[in-house]
Amino acid sequence: MRNRDATLAGRIVELKERRGAVSIAHNYQLGEVQDIADFVGDSLAEVKAESDICCTSANAVGAIENLDAPEILFVPDQYLGHYISTKTNKKMILSLPTPRYILRG
Repeated sequence: MRNRDATLAGRIVELKERRGAVSIAHNYQLGEVQDIADFVGDSLAEVKAESDICCTSANAVGAIENLDAPEILFVPDQYLGHYISTKTNKKMILSLPTPRYILRG
């Protein structure tokens, strides 16, 4: 694990402990994400059921703007989370990188 990723993982674990929160990772996430998760699920529906807020890219900015929280732990899409941070005044704690695959025929 790179130093930056280890630092981010440490921040996530600290925040979970401070807030009494748990984290859930889908089984397709990187090993680093699964390593710090309290639960690893094989169904996206399970993850959604355990989430405080579930949003789509279409409504994410509005959903985050309406949260009464100074910091947001945003998973699994760090790219969407970064975009939201540029559009809101919220401090975003972003997940580890999500792998992207390009299929060529």
